[in-house]
Amino acid sequence: MAIQKLKSFIAKKFNSLSNDRLFGDIFKGSLLVFVTKVGATAIGLVTSVIVARWYGAEVVGIVALISSYLSIIALPAILGTDTSVLRLIPEQIAKYSYLSAFNLYKKARYLVILLSLVIGIILAFFSGFISEKVFKEPDLTYFFMAASLLLVFRSLQQFSNQGLRAVNKINAFAYIQVLMPVMNLVLLVILTYFFYDFYNPVYIQLFLFVFIAVIGLIIINKAFKEKIEEQDITENVTYKTILGISLPMFLTSSMLVIIGQLATIMVGMFRSAEDVGYYAIALRISTLTTFVLLAINTVVAPKFSALFNEGKIDDLFYVARKSTKLIFWSVLPLILIFVFFGKWIIVLLYG
Repeated sequence: MAIQKLKSFIAKKFNSLSNDRLFGDIFKGSLLVFVTKVGATAIGLVTSVIVARWYGAEVVGIVALISSYLSIIALPAILGTDTSVLRLIPEQIAKYSYLSAFNLYKKARYLVILLSLVIGIILAFFSGFISEKVFKEPDLTYFFMAASLLLVFRSLQQFSNQGLRAVNKINAFAYIQVLMPVMNLVLLVILTYFFYDFYNPVYIQLFLFVFIAVIGLIIINKAFKEKIEEQDITENVTYKTILGISLPMFLTSSMLVIIGQLATIMVGMFRSAEDVGYYAIALRISTLTTFVLLAINTVVAPKFSALFNEGKIDDLFYVARKSTKLIFWSVLPLILIFVFFGKWIIVLLYG
């Protein structure tokens, strides 16, 4: 009887949220992103188990170090434009047209490409210093050099993903999130079985940055061009305007990324790559609690911008309250599971 009541309550809440005039699309979009995030993480966990058991904690640590390194150096390369387009693109669409928004997006993208190339080439020259002096891992010089030169693809991948959110292409955004771990797992299984090399997981990660960036660029260009019409009016948004809005975003997003990645970097600076691997595995498990927050934020951020620019402040606060309640009640059970069973989950998966 209790189970039946619980099912009835969940079904009632689901229908209520789905049919909500303002929140329905946000709820359904968030649910899709959440499901793909869970799927991507499940695949990622399988991949990390394979890497840990077939390649060892050291390679897990190297992959984590390269990923954190790229996340940090991508900050000045993107310069907050990935966040600012979430505001500027919906604003351009609401006030002018998709063509105006696309022109703005291209300008911001050119800026990202230029900064990424300059920063990447400079850091490539210092890859030996970074690997030997900063991380005490001279054998990783080649990988830090390759990562620096591929920074432009890492930056474009992140920038294009936010562009998809800005034009409300949530389905495409969600599927791209799951594409990378799927490709990672498939390539890892093939290379491990047929062409085993100790550094296969690192090679795969670097290749996927290029592959996913290209896919993202194709999708975002198509998304804009499908909406552009001949009679579209445009506004010329200058680089100065883009930078003026992006730089404050850069400061706030930098703090979030640094807080998220600095621990991995510091472990890499003072401990071995193997210790980084142990830490990365524990961190991967713990971040599962952020999925609902990330899923809802993915959909709701451009919605906030659109409602604000349309002057619908009451609707904006309504959506904010609904989103906050959904995040809290969805995350609470997962937190309790990790508090009481976290140790056994890690031991079961990784030994």
